[in-house]
Amino acid sequence: MVIKRSAIANTNLQALGFYIKYGFGTIVVYKFPQLSRQEIAAMFGLSELKQTRVYQEALEEGRQREGVALVLRLLNRRVGVISPELQAQIEALSLEQVEALAEALLDFSGVEDLVSWLDRQGEHPSMV
Repeated sequence: MVIKRSAIANTNLQALGFYIKYGFGTIVVYKFPQLSRQEIAAMFGLSELKQTRVYQEALEEGRQREGVALVLRLLNRRVGVISPELQAQIEALSLEQVEALAEALLDFSGVEDLVSWLDRQGEHPSMV
């Protein structure tokens, strides 16, 4: 799916950016401007970093945020402006729930459908 790949690629760049921003990477980027992200990662063994729990959690959080942002844009076009309360409920969803909402919203005809969907998630938080 194109959207997922784009979100993952963007999240990978964000995660790498975090490590570059807060580590020695800033110097490396300026010293080696001709190197790609992959070449810098290989040079400093950042591929092992991707296996860490911290990296995986950051990746998951990034994917969830990107998913929420996309779902909110789609909902605004599909059912109109979303209230801050509903937006907060959507932002609190897990990644799996956000993905399920992305599919479900295609059948929504109004805000009532969104409210019903969110209510069902509250009744069965593990179900998507």
